[in-house]
Amino acid sequence: MMTMFLSVFDGIANTVTEFVEEYIDFAADFIKAQEWYLQIVLVVVGGLIIILGTFSLIKKLTKILIVIAILVGLFLVYQNLF
Repeated sequence: MMTMFLSVFDGIANTVTEFVEEYIDFAADFIKAQEWYLQIVLVVVGGLIIILGTFSLIKKLTKILIVIAILVGLFLVYQNLF
């Protein structure tokens, strides 16, 4: 059972890696083709987008976890009342 799960997971991971790898190669080639000052600007802007996106993702995941915790708490309270 576990080996079947791992083989499915490996298949999914390989598919995602192949899909994303094309875009990473395209972006790297695009950045290499630019002048040195544009490369610096692109890297700084890309870094800011990644950092801000990470914080936004953390905020959203925190809200989702809080809602799930409240729902689980309400479920446990109502299970004990009836």
